[in-house]
Amino acid sequence: MRNKINLVFILCAMFTSTSCTLQRRQRFADFSHSLSPSGTYQAIIEEFNNNGVNSYRLFIADAVHNDHKFETELTFRRRDMNFVFWADEEDILWANSGDIGTFFWVKEHDSWVKKVFSENRDAKVPQALKEVLPRLFGYGDH
Repeated sequence: MRNKINLVFILCAMFTSTSCTLQRRQRFADFSHSLSPSGTYQAIIEEFNNNGVNSYRLFIADAVHNDHKFETELTFRRRDMNFVFWADEEDILWANSGDIGTFFWVKEHDSWVKKVFSENRDAKVPQALKEVLPRLFGYGDH
């Protein structure tokens, strides 16, 4: 059975080599992160079992009707450290997975287009993502 979680938060799995503090988790379990800056879209995370692996799927929905507008094709393993944020001022959804890297989705015409951060280093990284992963994104860069 899938659990819909209608707020964007740290998806932090606790495992032996890496852990998050409760304080850090609470800091990013903020309802304001689920709505896009314009208030038009909402990020929705669904938990599911992917062949025995607890995982998450990420959707972008119409904020008013909560319709699934777009399902990202990526699966995020629950055991990895995962972060999801909207861009600071634009309707661009960012996701970082400790397993598969950093991606962002930009609305182009009537569709959402996935971009890979490693191929788009000039993209403006959300401040919240810089704060949780300063070694990867640094302060003042991007």
